[in-house]
Amino acid sequence: MKTWILALILMLPMTAAAQTTVKVGGVEVDTANGKTSVKTDNTKVETDNGSTTVNTSKTKVKTNGTKTTTVTKTTTKTKAQKPITCTGDKELVIEGATFTGATTVKAQENCTLTIRSSVINSTKVAVQLSGNATVILESCTVNGPTAISASGNTQVKTVGSTVTGAVKLGGNSTLETSSTVFSNKVSTRGNASVEDSGGNTFGLAK
Repeated sequence: MKTWILALILMLPMTAAAQTTVKVGGVEVDTANGKTSVKTDNTKVETDNGSTTVNTSKTKVKTNGTKTTTVTKTTTKTKAQKPITCTGDKELVIEGATFTGATTVKAQENCTLTIRSSVINSTKVAVQLSGNATVILESCTVNGPTAISASGNTQVKTVGSTVTGAVKLGGNSTLETSSTVFSNKVSTRGNASVEDSGGNTFGLAK
């Protein structure tokens, strides 16, 4: 990072309630509530209470004390896909795919999986989440006896999609949905919840 950027950060007010934004030569420096954010066209650096996060288009690196976590972001564009399993701390984006299988899409552990403009067909479970995983479905068609099955502390987000089949939420899982057509009612157990952001249609089937 250039010396003048560091000097710029040091000159900013650092009071807890103050918020200051300075833009110079394509670099934006923002301070608020003890947090500092530096943005360029391709990189964002954030500091907060001793932790530092560096975000680029392909990688996110977070340090907190002696612990460093590196997340690789991958975007795949394809017309046909076998069943997929996303695990670990991965952030995966898939566009324009057609999935076919039994349990077709699995998201586990801390995976964040975004699927756009795709078709997910299943003979058992189309989308299955466990652990702390997040699945985002944008403009997708999901078909299966069980379309979505979520447990643990997982999050499912659907936008502009069609979901045909049972939707089963358990544990502390959440479904956040907008502009989506569901053939069935959403079944919730435990502390699972549904956040209806509007524009949705829910069927009567269980």
